[in-house]
Amino acid sequence: MHDFAKQKGLKELWAVPYVAVFRPCRGSSQDRPDPLSAQYLKRRIPCAPVRDVSEVMHDPHMHERGMLEWIDHDEIGHIVVPTSPLRFHGADKVETTPSPKLGQHNADIYGGWLGLSPGEIADLAQSGVI
Repeated sequence: MHDFAKQKGLKELWAVPYVAVFRPCRGSSQDRPDPLSAQYLKRRIPCAPVRDVSEVMHDPHMHERGMLEWIDHDEIGHIVVPTSPLRFHGADKVETTPSPKLGQHNADIYGGWLGLSPGEIADLAQSGVI
């Protein structure tokens, strides 16, 4: 970024460390960018606010677009999770559910798919295999 700033004549940025170049873009309002961000935008240098996790999680727009969703998790409570970015015209929305717990589907997989009896599954669990 230093070379880019120097080439574009942005003398006030020559001594700014790389990471700090993007920190001035931080802000909650795109309508009123801070002075340094305004200089970037005026010179057509890409610049956008840097948001923390809490800001993203509580962003109404992200929820309205369906990119984030609140769900109830039986162990951690009411949480925000990302949804699938895939959207298909005419297809029903896939329900967002918590991830399965460790071993939650063992009986279905070992019994249904592999044909093991409940006793065999219990033996595997007791011996620490599953």
